[in-house]
Amino acid sequence: MDFVKIIVRILGALFWKQRCLIEMLAQPITDGPHETPNLVKRGIPFISVEAVMNNRLDFTRKRGFISSEYNDQCNKKYKPQLHDVYLVKSGSTVGKVAIVETNMVFNIWSPLAAMRVNEFNNAYFLYYLLQTDNLQDQIKKKSKGGTQPNLSMRILEKCITNSTNLKEETQIALILNKVDKLLLLQQRKLEQLKLVKKALLQDLFTSKEASILRFKGFSGKWEKHKLGDFGTVAMNKRIFKNQTTETGDIPFYKIGTFGKKADSFISRKLFEQYKKRYPYPQKGDLLISASGSIGRIIEYKGFSNDFY
Repeated sequence: MDFVKIIVRILGALFWKQRCLIEMLAQPITDGPHETPNLVKRGIPFISVEAVMNNRLDFTRKRGFISSEYNDQCNKKYKPQLHDVYLVKSGSTVGKVAIVETNMVFNIWSPLAAMRVNEFNNAYFLYYLLQTDNLQDQIKKKSKGGTQPNLSMRILEKCITNSTNLKEETQIALILNKVDKLLLLQQRKLEQLKLVKKALLQDLFTSKEASILRFKGFSGKWEKHKLGDFGTVAMNKRIFKNQTTETGDIPFYKIGTFGKKADSFISRKLFEQYKKRYPYPQKGDLLISASGSIGRIIEYKGFSNDFY
């Protein structure tokens, strides 16, 4: 380890402090009403966990509207404020984070935990801190199990975190915020390209003679064929849950996770048995989902190891 790295480690030990999450907050973590509100046609936007999308609040995904009278009642417990930080504390999306970036009047339901930093900490620093593996791991472990995980606000307050002085927290938050803005711009470009691709698919794969995108020198009607005319179509043997394990020799994939982390594993004996009796994909084959997310398609580019 060189001299610079030693100095960085010493400074980190001196100025970064390990503390409970509550020590960064101006008040205890709170939430919205626990009863189901009466929604109205017009009024104050009312949001819950579904509004937390890509670490942002999407008000188009609101639950609906509440009356001004009910909003005033909610405000006695918690009144949303600019730069408050929200964390999903119940349901299948426990741990998702968002920050308030608007001054408009709205309110929240109880599945969202609301945090407000004190004068010695930066709100965006907390927002990014809650997204780190360290905090997310603590949140997942402290959530009660079951089909609907639930995280106590008092337990959340005790999560151990690292923080520094306000000036350094602000600098860290500014850097990460710039990265977020770049990601947002790239995401918008991606969505626009998807629309362009969709338009091209509609016109390039057309049977119309007058298509404006027909290549020069090509004319006439397209011929109709059955999909089977282009190659063979086959299905593998279905694998049942009781045939899979968490660890094993042969990775087992569903189409949504194909090529990434395996969903589970099957025994080599079962793999060899099925491989002899059912079609096994070759490089260049197209894999199409026939159930669940029907129609999803990917190209098999070849693995170096066996899989099913």
